[in-house]
Amino acid sequence: MKISPDTSSAVIDAFSARGFSYQSRSANGSYVLTGPLLTTEGPHLCEIKIRSDFSAPPIVRLLEIPEILKPIAPHVDSEGGICYLSQSSVSINIFDPVGQMLACLERAQFVLGQILRNDIVEDLAEEFFSYWGQPYAFCYFDFKDINSKKMKCLYGIHNDVILIFFVTDDVVRTRSKIVSLGYKVDEISAPVLKVITRVNPRPRQ
Repeated sequence: MKISPDTSSAVIDAFSARGFSYQSRSANGSYVLTGPLLTTEGPHLCEIKIRSDFSAPPIVRLLEIPEILKPIAPHVDSEGGICYLSQSSVSINIFDPVGQMLACLERAQFVLGQILRNDIVEDLAEEFFSYWGQPYAFCYFDFKDINSKKMKCLYGIHNDVILIFFVTDDVVRTRSKIVSLGYKVDEISAPVLKVITRVNPRPRQ
């Protein structure tokens, strides 16, 4: 679906009405805005990245992490990123970008307020994955053995930027796949373990 300039302007204007200021476009074309998350515990300055096609929830990051949330808190990563929606349970209606993006903003404000009040948001079982450091880096698994075992991690580089990670049990096979995608390849020396479990992974407090 092609997004018209008027639609993009409407979304940005809607956020401007909520106190947000447009900053720039990111490397992947997302709209970057800064403004306050208005919670029951007061306002908190944040950065919001909104995909230009409005097909996914915005990425919300606190620009200043409150002391009460340091060094780590549920649903907030070390860089201030807020996990406010379970990715597997949300469906974005791209035909209502203004309403959908504002609904995400309101959800982020609600969740941050709960975190600040120390009310755990139990329905966000996927919060573990918000701790993956780069919001636009993807990690893929390339292995045949389904058992727990030691693995290797390769990453693909384009224009000197790491964009893609592969966890693999066969470096040669996976390296050829990454090269075929047009990336340069390097290997992470840190050990990687694949653990098979029925328990949802969660960060330690």
